[in-house]
Amino acid sequence: MHPDNEQKLEARVIQAAEGAVSRQQYVSPIDVLCGMGLLAPRQVESWRKGRIDYLERVIQGNLKKISL
Repeated sequence: MHPDNEQKLEARVIQAAEGAVSRQQYVSPIDVLCGMGLLAPRQVESWRKGRIDYLERVIQGNLKKISL
């Protein structure tokens, strides 16, 4: 990944994590992905109810690129 893109991704992760912490006093990977717009809350709910086997299948983005 190009260093500029890596820095942008890192900034998005930090912003999403800080937002979750300010709302609920903790952060999870799901909170970060939702905060970045890569995972819809309705998909998380479907996963929790067993309608989606793996969240990786519904994440909007290249998993290799977002897994720093």
